[in-house]
Amino acid sequence: MQHEKRKLIKRRDLVVFAALVILAAAAYFLLRPTAKAGAAAEIIVDGTVVKTVFLDREQTFPVPGREEVILQVHDGAIRFIESSCPDKVCIHSGNLRHGGESAACLPNRVLVRVVAEDGADVVIR
Repeated sequence: MQHEKRKLIKRRDLVVFAALVILAAAAYFLLRPTAKAGAAAEIIVDGTVVKTVFLDREQTFPVPGREEVILQVHDGAIRFIESSCPDKVCIHSGNLRHGGESAACLPNRVLVRVVAEDGADVVIR
């Protein structure tokens, strides 16, 4: 009686898998949108821009008209650091630094939107 071992993964399968991984990685890096660093952020309350801040100036400030919402500009980015909303999703949204990025505190009706330096929000190549 002769025992034959069957390979579950053949060498050809590994080569095909490696080629697919390399192709997927190349497509990701070549086709992904590239965003420019933002120069400023617009603070919008109830659909109206109430303040524009430059991201190169370090500051911490309350949102005009919504003093319970505190924003911080640090290292070229802006983020929510305090809010009276119950779930704190806005605080967990993190740093915004590239044109087109935004975060909102829906219960307080506050939106922060980063505006790119050249006026375009996102460049897709």
